[in-house]
Order: sequence, then structure tokens, then C-alpha cells
Amino acid sequence: MRRCSLLILSIGSMLSALEWDASLRIEKTGEAGFAGRNFASSTRLKLIWREAPVEIHHYRIEATDGRSSLRWQAAAEAREYILDELKSATNYRVSMRACPDAECESSLQSTAVEATTEEEYWRVIGTGNTFAGASRLVTDGNVNASALRYGEWAGERLAGRAQLYYVPLQASEKGMKIGEMFDAPPSGFDAFTHFLPVSGYGLMRVCSPPPPGQQGPACPQGRNLVTQLALFQPVPLTESLGGVVRIFFEAQANDGRTRVLYLDSQDRYAGRDFHRGAPTRCDTFEDYAPGGGCEPGIAIGVDADGELANPNLRNARQFKIGWPNRDASLWDGSPGTWMWFTTEYPDRSCSEWGFNFAFAVWDGSRWVVQYGEDGCPKLMRGAQAMAPMHLGGSRWKMYFNHHREPRPTPGQPAVKPVRVIYSDAAFTGSHDQVEFEDWEPRELSRNVNFLWSDGAALTIEDRGRFDDMFAYMPTGDAQLQIMYSNMSPAPSPGAPLSLPFIGSAVLLNP
Repeated sequence: MRRCSLLILSIGSMLSALEWDASLRIEKTGEAGFAGRNFASSTRLKLIWREAPVEIHHYRIEATDGRSSLRWQAAAEAREYILDELKSATNYRVSMRACPDAECESSLQSTAVEATTEEEYWRVIGTGNTFAGASRLVTDGNVNASALRYGEWAGERLAGRAQLYYVPLQASEKGMKIGEMFDAPPSGFDAFTHFLPVSGYGLMRVCSPPPPGQQGPACPQGRNLVTQLALFQPVPLTESLGGVVRIFFEAQANDGRTRVLYLDSQDRYAGRDFHRGAPTRCDTFEDYAPGGGCEPGIAIGVDADGELANPNLRNARQFKIGWPNRDASLWDGSPGTWMWFTTEYPDRSCSEWGFNFAFAVWDGSRWVVQYGEDGCPKLMRGAQAMAPMHLGGSRWKMYFNHHREPRPTPGQPAVKPVRVIYSDAAFTGSHDQVEFEDWEPRELSRNVNFLWSDGAALTIEDRGRFDDMFAYMPTGDAQLQIMYSNMSPAPSPGAPLSLPFIGSAVLLNP
């Protein structure tokens, strides 16, 4: 029998068409225990097979979900292999080839098997089974947390640490405030779920513009792009771009419009001082005005912004930028970097949905909003509060609030549980640039489960009380994934005006 097998191997054209019964089977793996339950990994499966009937050099394995594929190579003596970096809650078709040589121009092909990965399960940090027991990420945190993860480029004191940017509760510091890690060296999720507030830096809200079409004394006269500000994202730049932290932020101008703006830090990678003058905080109307110490640049302009205008955009809000940052890398300004942002159409001109994601791509000098043939931005409708996470290479996943209906029923809260989708640049042919079409549509989004600290599952309504999320791998290791989120307890007779706070969760089954 062995001689016959070797004879077959010598006829490469015949061998490439042959199959062998590898008896492939797939098992779930990576079980994690919590609150008396075991949760299999959401990204890994164990493939087991029978030895090839001929002498081989190695095995090649491929898993496809119909949109993208992953490939691995196993040693000739191997009889099992962990398939990793898979998508959660996804059905895969897995096949194997037995290769007689390194090039694998001819091979034995196994029959394929199918298996589905587990859904994600996140644990809310805290105690008990209500928002009242959830831990506060920072003691005075209100909403809109984002983090800067430092790499070796930041120096020995900062490398491996994270810095928080958030909106505090107190009116005297309303705007963007800084949070720093405790003095202990980072180790485990505890180090990334508690921050200390730092005063005297950041960006302040300075006034409240009157409603559109009305006049009032709330803001001084004169063009000013920043009155109110909300969400932010710190992006560290390479030395060739200044060796600074560029803070992108959502701000409402005194014309009532909201744009995505940016400022560069004046203290390099410390990333706290964004005032070009002596002050270390931007906190006056004049600071943000033309010629002021904190006059920002426009990243995403609206339809009234002249050369930077984008048609059919009245507002640009709730944004996230994607550059390859799993390894705490710096952004080098390469064309192809992308940005999701939220926009809305009260007149229903481009969308019936109250919340929509639009997509922009950096061309090396400006952010270019992507448009469809109808003259409207390309939209992912019914989605809110995106939180992308880099998986490596040109692969990403993104959490978001999934709206169940175009607009909530009057008097009723919107049902918008957190769900997740994926992208892979290879889907549209380019392997290094993520395009709008590379992202899975909202309809393919997957369930994301959240558990309280005692193991009880959050209801779909409670899952919808997560908002303005930020998700990352704070050590670069996929086995530690953390999410920060606004958490808003439901109003009750005893607490009709429950204030949102910033909480955190950790993925139980990466």
C-alpha cells in the first residue's frame, strides 16, 4: 500500500485531484469558567484529523465564511490544530490539503467540515446585577471615554500604559478631561479599568449656542468652531508628522452645526496640553476662535464649509478612526486610513433612519467622504456609536448600537442592543486598504452578550443602555479585550434623573 501511495505522489497532476478521508472534525476550545458556567472561545476552534496515507511535508488548512478566508500551516506530524483569530458567532467551512513538498503544487484534498464559533460574552466590572453595582472607570466620569495606548515610542515611563480622555461630571471641567493609570505597573485587566482624574489640562466647553434659527446671548458673536464638544479620539503621530498626539474631537460650533475637528498636543506624546500658548487647557471662547491658541482644524466639514464642505452633510458626529493600532503603533498619515462617523437626516432626504454611519478615507492630505451614485454619503443605516477594534493586518471588528426600527416609537426608548460586525480588506480585492464595501452589512451583525458580575445576563433593554463605546486590546494580546462605555441606569420612581457614568467590561471568551 505504501508503494502504491508513493507512485501516486509521483504523478502530480493526478494527485492534485485526489481526495482522502481525513475524518475531519471540529471541537470548541478555550473554555473559560465564570459564575458556574463555561464559555467556549469565540475566536478559536480545534481541528482534528486522520494521518494522510502518504508521506507529506506539511498540511494546509483553510477556513472560509463566505466573505473572507483564513489559512494556516500545520506540521506533517500534527493531528490537531487550533484555528485562531476567527469571527465570533460565525459558520465556517474548513478544508485541509496534505502537501508532499513545500510548494504544495500538488496535494491530497480532504472533504470539508463546518462549525460555528461561539458568541461573545462580556462581564461588566463591578458587583451585583444592576448598573448601581457597576464600577466607575474614573470617579468623576460622565460619558465618552477613549484611551491612548502607549508603545515603546513614548519612552520608558509611558510604554505599556494607557491614558484616558473623557467628559467629567462637574460643570467646572465639562469638556475633555484626562485620566491617568494608577502607579502600579500594568498587569491584567484591573490596571486598565480604573483611572485617576487629572485636572488642569484638556479642552473645555465654553458656551451653548442658541437653537438653529434663533438668536440669543449664549455665545459671543464671531465664527467659532467649538462651543460644545463631545466625543474624542487620541491618535499618536510619527516623528515625521511632528511626534505629537493629535486629538480628533466632535464639536458644535456657534452656527449650531457639529463637525469632526482636530488639535495637536504641545507636550508631544504626553498628550495633555493642546493650547499653543502658556495655558495648559483650552477654556475660553477666544481660545477656539480664529487665531486663538486652540483654533482647530476641520477633519470632516459640513455642507456650509466652503472648500472643506461635504454635500448632504448637515452634521458629522460620533466618529472613530482606524489605523493599524493593535501593536500600539503610531499613525504615519498613510493614504487609506479610514473613519466612520454618524450623521442624520431629519428631512429623511438620504435615510429614513434616525442614526446612520458614513465613511471617509484619508487621501494623504484630507478626509474624503465616500458617496454613492445618489449624491448621498454611503451609509450604514440604523447604526449608532461605533467602537472598532483592530484585529491585525487589515482585519477589524466593530461594535455598535443596532437600532431595531428606523425611529423610536414616541414616548418609548429605542431598542438598540450592542452587536458586532467584521471587515477584511481582502473582500474587495485590495489587501491593504479597508473600503466601505469591505465591512459586513448591519444585517449580518452578531449578538454580543453582557453578564453582570454575579453572572446574570443583561436584558436587551439594558444592553441598549451602553453607548459611545471604546474597545481595545490594551496589551496587544487578543486574550485581553476591554470595553469602556457610557452606562445609563433606567429612570425609576426613586431616581427619575439617573446620570450616565463610564463603566467597563472585559471579554470572557476571546
